[in-house]
Amino acid sequence: MYKMAVYTSDAKIYQLVEQVMSEIGMRVDIEIQVSHLDEEAFDYQMIFVDTTSELGLGPIQKCIGQGEGLCPKVIVFTKDRKISIDVAKLLPVGYIQWPCDAEQIRFSFIQSLRINVVQDKILKLRQNRRIRWLLASQLIYIHSDRRKVIYHAKNGEIVCYAKLSAIYRQLPPEDFLVIHKSFVVNIWYIQSIEHEKVVLSGGIELPISATYRRFVHVVWNRQRQLLIESTSGSS
Repeated sequence: MYKMAVYTSDAKIYQLVEQVMSEIGMRVDIEIQVSHLDEEAFDYQMIFVDTTSELGLGPIQKCIGQGEGLCPKVIVFTKDRKISIDVAKLLPVGYIQWPCDAEQIRFSFIQSLRINVVQDKILKLRQNRRIRWLLASQLIYIHSDRRKVIYHAKNGEIVCYAKLSAIYRQLPPEDFLVIHKSFVVNIWYIQSIEHEKVVLSGGIELPISATYRRFVHVVWNRQRQLLIESTSGSS
């Protein structure tokens, strides 16, 4: 039984989450909480947090920041994308812009279940004369700026001097996608794709160049369908 809590004072959010879990067919124990987040949140495998009704994230952020306990997966409802970016610095978070529909909740939930299955290939990075190591699963995206390459990972940035094309050859091809001559993204952190941009978890927006646009949309639609099919009927 999958244990889940919805921290909200808005009945519509709770009802949407309940509807989605029923449609997916998962055996889920859902509780509704109208209090602020506290250490009890660690009793759940996943929590939905409604920041639109001013439920605080402070206590759980502090615990996670100090490395205490087993962190639940967190999906945040927000009207303010900046809140999502701030929260993402500490939490393994997906975000949903409110108001939303059941499909957005369904996909965010499925994505959060799958986000840890990225092949944990160890990447060897040369930073000046130092060797740095980074797990592929921790890498959100890579940005190339002339000769400088910036690895944007969950625990911060690493700056190296290299060619993006050479770096891309090190990456698991099933998990990373070129969207622009200057950007490579980890497909598991993609929240949505619009015509000319990719939105990553935490509200990070990156451009899709015309050269890669059709390919990105084809790959994303195929991957999205695989994610949904692979978790349908899970228990």
